[in-house]
Amino acid sequence: MPTPNSAQLEFYPGAHVLIWVVDGKPTVWVQVWGGSDPIPGWADGGMTPKKTTPGRFIIHSRGPHSTHKWPYSMIPWGTRLRVQGGGPHQKEVVMYDAGMIHPRWRPVRDVIPNITTDEIKTYYGELYGETRLYDADGDNIPDRWVFNDFGRWAVRYYEDTNHDGRLDGKEALSGWRP
Repeated sequence: MPTPNSAQLEFYPGAHVLIWVVDGKPTVWVQVWGGSDPIPGWADGGMTPKKTTPGRFIIHSRGPHSTHKWPYSMIPWGTRLRVQGGGPHQKEVVMYDAGMIHPRWRPVRDVIPNITTDEIKTYYGELYGETRLYDADGDNIPDRWVFNDFGRWAVRYYEDTNHDGRLDGKEALSGWRP
């Protein structure tokens, strides 16, 4: 039974459905696939790919997510981008806003080695076509980083195995391995 003011996820992998339940009422239905098929012998930092377990899960948190394990997710979704160079004797370089770090603007290729401006343009085109979404100046380079594998927001959740509404005991956050 849900706790007051609770948010839960109900996942049905066979039907490719995820339902967000708030205060016991279904609020959002979305189509999802729920993880990758396992690849024999492959693990990334101790996390072997697997299908998401069907069931009911408690939402722990949601927000932007970045990780050093997936190259396109090292830069948080929505980070400002700009193009530097591109003059007669310079190549265009896509820079990202590193925030408080000096220098503030750094090349994307410092985070994703060997990525080129052309690859960024191609990937943007594959995702957004000619919509110019996130590309106000129409140069086929988004104004913000829109390639994070987790999207704008990641939802961290856990299975409440003892049904007390708290993350405790042997319960663990999704994607977390001790």
